[in-house]
Amino acid sequence: METNTGKQQLNNEIFPTELEEIRQRRTTLNLDTTDIDNPPSTQSPSTQLGLVGLALSGGGIRSATFCLGVIQGLTRHGILKSVDYLSTVSGGGFIGSCLSSTLNCTHAKPEDSSDFPLHHEPGKVESETIQHLRNSSNYLAPGGLLEKTRILALILSGVLTNFIIFLPYIMLAVILTEITYELRWQIHESVSTVLLSVVGLCIALFVTFPYLSRLMRRRFNWNQRNLYELLLSAALLTTCGVVGVMAIMFPMVEYAVEHSWQEVIQAFADHYLLSTTHAWTWLPILAVITLFLIVGKASERFGLPVSIWASRSKSICKPSAKTLRA
Repeated sequence: METNTGKQQLNNEIFPTELEEIRQRRTTLNLDTTDIDNPPSTQSPSTQLGLVGLALSGGGIRSATFCLGVIQGLTRHGILKSVDYLSTVSGGGFIGSCLSSTLNCTHAKPEDSSDFPLHHEPGKVESETIQHLRNSSNYLAPGGLLEKTRILALILSGVLTNFIIFLPYIMLAVILTEITYELRWQIHESVSTVLLSVVGLCIALFVTFPYLSRLMRRRFNWNQRNLYELLLSAALLTTCGVVGVMAIMFPMVEYAVEHSWQEVIQAFADHYLLSTTHAWTWLPILAVITLFLIVGKASERFGLPVSIWASRSKSICKPSAKTLRA
């Protein structure tokens, strides 16, 4: 669906706009526009339009040097002006950006003239544009102390920019921590009230579900039962999550305000993970979860063979029962 939408946008909006731009360029250079005059409104890219593209491949400065020679050769033979599209990557982009900037300059010379910045005659001194291009090939680490310091400045600028992006989230976390610390008792009472309400609602849902499903068996279809069970699961997970967060967050926030993060981690490990008292609380829960997962996997693994064995046993017992009846 998305692919068809993108293709329609290409044929209806993007490509017609490109053709109009190419037509204006060819008209300015007194080039033939017969192939692209009055195309259909939904014209798709086709070789029948006579469009020409130049691709400058990657490969670092060596590729840029090679592409420079190709551009100079195309310029010398008057072919470069017939190019409608320019595609570049990596090293080809280095020379391609230079070509684009020279062609789009307000005082740019025609490509087929001897004054064209990238034009070069063998045995003659290269133009200032080509000399600047060659001398700036080490643009990542150019000469001079000031230029070399630019890399460090760019790195620091990037680090600072990334820090500023995450700064609002860090400040929000600090503000929420402070609010939780200052209003911990009020929040604790409010959350306790909400938690009791959620627990009561969960109990009511669990208790009423069997009766409702039995009384309204014909009115409840599979989708409604599935939605009801999903709501029960969501309520149960929400309750467990709130209980877990409350049990850990409030003591940790109160402790974290007055201690370093190393002390907080150590206190959390000693109080919750290494404490024998809390271990007897967590171990049964982990045991039940593990047993539930094991039983689920076991039923998934052995359910199919058992059902096959039961069906085969049933088919074997049927003839025996008929023989006994006879």
